[in-house]
Amino acid sequence: MIIISPLWGFLVFEFIDYWDAHFFINVAKTKWSYYQKLDKRLDVLGFLAMVLVGLTYGVFGFLLSLLIFRLIGQLLYEIVKKQLVLTAFPNLIEVFYIWFILLESSNQFVLMFLFAVKLIQEGFLHYFWPEYLRKNGYPAIIQAFGVKNKINWD
Repeated sequence: MIIISPLWGFLVFEFIDYWDAHFFINVAKTKWSYYQKLDKRLDVLGFLAMVLVGLTYGVFGFLLSLLIFRLIGQLLYEIVKKQLVLTAFPNLIEVFYIWFILLESSNQFVLMFLFAVKLIQEGFLHYFWPEYLRKNGYPAIIQAFGVKNKINWD
C-alpha cells in the first residue's frame, strides 16, 4: 500500500506496526523474543516499499543507505540478542521518509534534529520500556484499556 499511496500507505503501515505488538503479545500470547523476530522481518517489507517510493522523491540512495544501516543493526541484534543494539542502529527510515513525503525537504539541520529525537525514541522502545515492563508490568493507563496479561519474555 505504501507504493500505491505513499502517505496513506505509510500511515496504515505505522498503525499496524503499533498494534501488532498488542495482538501478538497479549492476544496470541506470543513470546517477546518471537515477536521481536517477526516484527523486525515485517518492518523490512515496509522499509523496502519506502525505499522504492524514494525513487519518486529523489532520495532513493539516502533511504537505501538508512535501510542498510538498520539491517546491519537487525543482523547484530539477531547475533547478540541485546535491545541496546537496536538503539545504536535506530530506525531512521520512517522518520526521514515521512519528512520527505510531507515536506519534500532535505534541510540538514532538521534531519539532524530528527535523528536525535529518533535516538531517544529507540532507546525508550528497545531498552527503557521493556525494562520497565519487566520490573513493573503494564502501567495503569494501559491496563485501563484491558491489557492485563504478563509478557512471556523467553
